[in-house]
Amino acid sequence: MRWKIFIPLALALTVFALAGNHFWMNYTDRAYATALTGESIQQVTMEHDVMSITVAEGYRVSDVISVLEANADSAVWSRVRDIRMEPKSEHLLPVKITRQVDLIAAQAQATKEYYTASLLLEELAVEYDLTAETLLWGNWLFMELNSDSGAYYGRVQLNKGGAAID
Repeated sequence: MRWKIFIPLALALTVFALAGNHFWMNYTDRAYATALTGESIQQVTMEHDVMSITVAEGYRVSDVISVLEANADSAVWSRVRDIRMEPKSEHLLPVKITRQVDLIAAQAQATKEYYTASLLLEELAVEYDLTAETLLWGNWLFMELNSDSGAYYGRVQLNKGGAAID
């Protein structure tokens, strides 16, 4: 007789606990994304373990990283496996240039020669009359090329074997 009561009760409580955990994680993700949105960050979305950040026009990767540093929440960051940044601008840099940024970032990840990669990015920026920025943050390497009409953000995760390049 006891088993007829306790087994369904245990199953129901387990389902409620899992649903509550899922709801709480979604709530904290949304609250954190709302807290990050401001001048330099236009929009933040989190899907599963990917954080997508839309950078407002006129701001750089360093501006975004300073906002992320100021609002560090370990509960949210423990679930983030990939960070994607995209410019607010609808004008994109040519694919030829963006692929070169991706290659420089992948080379820096493989060789761990970040200063050399920064110099290569600066040379690329000078060649196409752009501005460049290289930034190491945590276990991420961000590379940015900016022009008046658009921007491109390349990144790789340094402690993993595979590159997180779009």
